[in-house]
Amino acid sequence: MHETIDNYLEDQDVAGQLSQFKDFFQPPNGECFLARLNDDLVGIVMMRPHGENDVEMNRMYVRDTARGNGIGRTLGQALVDEARALGMGVVWLDALYRHVEALPLYESLGFEYYEDPEAFGGDDERVIHMKLVL
Repeated sequence: MHETIDNYLEDQDVAGQLSQFKDFFQPPNGECFLARLNDDLVGIVMMRPHGENDVEMNRMYVRDTARGNGIGRTLGQALVDEARALGMGVVWLDALYRHVEALPLYESLGFEYYEDPEAFGGDDERVIHMKLVL
């Protein structure tokens, strides 16, 4: 899926967003949550604007060495709680079908699958679209 991932990174302007990190992933526009385990940084998830009153869960990652400690759940719940506290309407996310460890986590946080042919990868069944109405 290298081509799909490359297209996603380009379509989302990941390099541009990261070069302007504070404008996309720090208040008042977004948030960045980091997780530590035994003083090591082991996880991250970012929240960025998605339209007028919604946000997107972005770039969740937990290091292999830290998996199984509930870090992904803690990060995901922190993002959902913050979005709710900010009065957001919906949290959106996209994932790849192969993220078999993350999809059940998202479901357990209340995310539901949806289809949108206009969304990135909307015509590719390997791209999973989920949302959580707050």
